[in-house]
Amino acid sequence: KFALLSNGHDAKLSVCLGFTPIRVVCANTEALARNCQASRLIRVRHHRFVKDNVEKLRDLMNVADAEFEATADQYRFLASRQISSADLTQYVRIVFGVEPDSKVSSRLSNIIGKVEEFFLIGKGNDIPGVSGTYWAAYNGVTEFLNYQRGRSQAIRLNSLWFGANKTISSRALDAAVAMAT
Repeated sequence: KFALLSNGHDAKLSVCLGFTPIRVVCANTEALARNCQASRLIRVRHHRFVKDNVEKLRDLMNVADAEFEATADQYRFLASRQISSADLTQYVRIVFGVEPDSKVSSRLSNIIGKVEEFFLIGKGNDIPGVSGTYWAAYNGVTEFLNYQRGRSQAIRLNSLWFGANKTISSRALDAAVAMAT
């Protein structure tokens, strides 16, 4: 996470301000950061209010940075807490809205099994410090939502942004933090 403030002093380039994964040390890496899809840069046109606009953007970046750090702290906390198999089953049932000790349909049983499988062998869940933690449980849910739930990639994306998968993903994080506390 690097911040970039770039200003073309000839007024031909806009002022760029934002976060980038690229450490800018020269003109080449600056050009790379400006054109990188992973960079989140805001461009401000040169005019008489440019100073005021850049100051407002700085305040916005400070808020975004604080949110980023708070989220990262939550994730680190989840990675520091181990989860038992009984708690994992309870966690998945909470995430998918299943009452404790109630009978589940075969479809929901398959979903629970898939999430528990992703908990064990999902992307990145075998890394030391992640394996067996609430972070791995949360990753298992999000991997299921991102790659399995929905008939197509477009449907999954829409659901993750605006639909049921967004709600489930949010519930998954809240439940993981609550159970790990």
